[in-house]
Amino acid sequence: MGFEIDRERIAAPQPTLSKSATDQLRLMLENDWTLEGKSIRITISGKGCGGFDYALGFDEKHDQDFEVKAEGLPFVFDPFCAFYAQKIHIDFQFDPEQNADGFVLTHPQQKEFMGKFWRQDEDKILPVKEDD
Repeated sequence: MGFEIDRERIAAPQPTLSKSATDQLRLMLENDWTLEGKSIRITISGKGCGGFDYALGFDEKHDQDFEVKAEGLPFVFDPFCAFYAQKIHIDFQFDPEQNADGFVLTHPQQKEFMGKFWRQDEDKILPVKEDD
């Protein structure tokens, strides 16, 4: 028995970006020919006791996706991610001394998603379409 997410009951997400993330994403989209026509996809890549884990990549838009712009850049979210990552913030960190660089995605309400939240709060249950 499957279910279908009720996309109509989900608001479009509103990602925010740091200047370094905006600059890095623009650089990638403008200079990597393999990304032509692609959007920046934000996904939920897992969940642990501390809440959701998020990932960023490049992909084609799918039929059920939410398509939004932030800082003039094209983003896509599947309905599941759109529901749980409404206010995702994207930063790009570059620290050659620590040999670390990459995108860091954070969610300001991350604490709300710790543990087994869906069993206690009706507002945090993914909306699904009712069977006719």
